[in-house]
Amino acid sequence: MTRHGIALVALTELRRSWRQLRDSARGVLLIVGGLLFGLFYGLIAGGGGFFLAANLAGPDPSEFGQIAFAAAPAGLVGFIAFVVFQRAIKKTGEPDGLDGLLTATDHRTVTLGVVLAETGRVIASLGVIGLAGAIGVGAGVASTRPSIAGAVVSGLLAASAVGLSVLALTIATVAWAYALGQAARYVLARSRFVSRHRSILGIATTLVGLTLWIGFINAPGGQSQAAALAAQTPLGWWPDLVGLVVPGLPADPLRGLVGAGVLGVAMLTGPLATVEATGRTWYLDSVQIEASASSARWTDWLLPSVLPPSGAAVARKSWLRALRSPFIVQFAIFPYFFLIYQITPAFAGDPIPPTLAVSAGLATAVGAGAAFSLNPLGGEGDVLPVVLIAAPSGTAFVTGLALAGALPGVVLTVIFVGVLGIALGTAPLVLATGGALAVASALALPAIATGIGAYLPKFETNEVSGTEVVVPSGWAFAGYLLVAGVVLAPGLVGTYAAGPLADLIGVSVTPVAITGLVASITLLAVCGVASLAVAARRFERYTLA
Repeated sequence: MTRHGIALVALTELRRSWRQLRDSARGVLLIVGGLLFGLFYGLIAGGGGFFLAANLAGPDPSEFGQIAFAAAPAGLVGFIAFVVFQRAIKKTGEPDGLDGLLTATDHRTVTLGVVLAETGRVIASLGVIGLAGAIGVGAGVASTRPSIAGAVVSGLLAASAVGLSVLALTIATVAWAYALGQAARYVLARSRFVSRHRSILGIATTLVGLTLWIGFINAPGGQSQAAALAAQTPLGWWPDLVGLVVPGLPADPLRGLVGAGVLGVAMLTGPLATVEATGRTWYLDSVQIEASASSARWTDWLLPSVLPPSGAAVARKSWLRALRSPFIVQFAIFPYFFLIYQITPAFAGDPIPPTLAVSAGLATAVGAGAAFSLNPLGGEGDVLPVVLIAAPSGTAFVTGLALAGALPGVVLTVIFVGVLGIALGTAPLVLATGGALAVASALALPAIATGIGAYLPKFETNEVSGTEVVVPSGWAFAGYLLVAGVVLAPGLVGTYAAGPLADLIGVSVTPVAITGLVASITLLAVCGVASLAVAARRFERYTLA
């Protein structure tokens, strides 16, 4: 293991990252978005640092200022750890050309080089924000000094102490988060259950984690409670560390020294932990998950015997492909994130809205519509020429794709609406009209998605969970959501706002709810049939360049 080898691995990784960003339109957008993100949050960090430091260094520091200043490192560490941990599992945990790297040098050199590169990426992404915060703290401390010389010295000391502390926290956090990501990869490689259900487990973990986080933060006093808890951890002792070198800031010398010691130990042990973790993961023989011979049979119960064989074959093919590589359809869970905001009232002690049952059904319908139908041409990938030749007709092909989303979508929609509706005590009228709207949406939205996806195809691959796959374009997804919103609007009004609307126009609730439902079902049917026809014609007339 040599410093030259570590630096070479790190520089190679950084060059590869820069090349990927520079040579694609998506990468250029990420660069521009990153710059805007850095400038915006840099202004917030600088302004917040100034006012907090001025308050702490003033004659009467407030309790709020002390807690907010102490909790800031916890927020930084949490954000960096989450990003690096996710990347270690999906992307950076196994660098490109790993076999060749491990042949040319030892795993310690590769590990430290990869971690150094990841640290560089984090610094490049968040450096402007951290620097702005450090300058803001220095300026805030300087503003409380009566003399120019005292202001300059105190400001430089404060900015330097904060900047170096943030840098040390970043280095330690990246190393430990990467080690934890490798530990997760080890479990994934050794456990058959986790490996077989990794996509479902990942989706469930993400949804549960976001629900808990958003609910806790949005609950009354949740943010102040989170800040107070963070301030009590060793991460909250960094103001005492800064206060040791900046006269005038309130500080507990003992806590400052202990905090410095904890940070130093984390910086030293982080690289050791990453080396140990990669040594166990990179040389590990992963469990082999073989496709079960019965995996094709269980799908048959979803396929009615009245379906044409060609359409049933396309639907079965889509399901088996998703079973073997679930990440190719994981974008379809996006609508479920909107449900989080209906669940969060429970964290404040308020009842969950009874309409959650209908919302869950509609989210399922929208997700089912996008899962298989939103990129009918590009989703076939390299086998598209064979599909164009072998498919009996465009109608059979796009109908099969629509069925692949509609059949499981209807089943899941009925389950969600029925179970949640009974559990939450949803009003019978709302449950009946909202449930009917959700089921109709699950049937029609996959068909509507075929026409949109056929005219907005995407053939370029994206890296998802370390694998190059083709996912629908952002324009197709946006167009699909727009059309879905328009056709569902009358039914949504009749389900969620029937009472106020009925009072406004002076009629009973039932006609309003039924009218909205009938209008949306009519729009769904017309748009679904038209979209299938458009997609079939597009498929039959499509020619390879």
